[in-house]
Amino acid sequence: MGKVMVRDNREIREFVSCALEAIDNPVMLLISGSATHDEMTKLSDIDGNAFVDPTQSDELSTLEKSFETIARERHGKTTRGGFYEPHWSLFVYPEEAIKDKETFSNHINGLPVDFTMFNLKENTILVHGEDRRPEIPIQYSQDMIDEWASFAPSYHLHRAEELSVRGKYTKACYALSRSILQVSRVVAWKEAECVSSSYEKIVNSVKNYLESPLPEWALRKRKADFKSRPKELEERLEPAGKLLRTIIGKYVRKI
Repeated sequence: MGKVMVRDNREIREFVSCALEAIDNPVMLLISGSATHDEMTKLSDIDGNAFVDPTQSDELSTLEKSFETIARERHGKTTRGGFYEPHWSLFVYPEEAIKDKETFSNHINGLPVDFTMFNLKENTILVHGEDRRPEIPIQYSQDMIDEWASFAPSYHLHRAEELSVRGKYTKACYALSRSILQVSRVVAWKEAECVSSSYEKIVNSVKNYLESPLPEWALRKRKADFKSRPKELEERLEPAGKLLRTIIGKYVRKI
């Protein structure tokens, strides 16, 4: 884990430098995702969230494009990678989106508003500006996770199946691990009221609620950068699907 943390720290510094070159003194710059918890892998991306003052609100897309250009030309980083492709992403919001759900919803491409805002409040690192996260007006509720849970874990399970058939076993393992850990998060969220996005904390939180060995297996695979044999993956796809259906059926209301 030591070398991963060193890699994280250097890459986060580079990311922040790139973001601050693209955006002059944002009101608040947050890092989200696995970098928040020192849990990055070789396939992890870095997600940033910048809130800018009203004078820059009509330039949001321009600021994002500036970041993309600097990331590509100065740091050799792609900003267009999909899932399972390491990349940098910077999402830029107007300052009023910190407090206003409707404004925030206009900038997140259909993601669940409450759940996304809550994660920015609870599962981010402040890397520049004033800490305005306490002003985010979203409080914990059990049902908040349901919309996200109804599609995210299933998506990654299907991708794991597809990638495995195509012989892309490292990415298939990444997708399968992600599906298992995300659906485990539903149990951690609802049973243990664990709101952390840290996979380590999620797995520890569900030990009293899930008998399946899959969450700990998925966490081990992350720590091993998703090295896996084809047979090992094949043996876990069906149990992972069963675990997902069981948890979604028990805990997630239909959207």
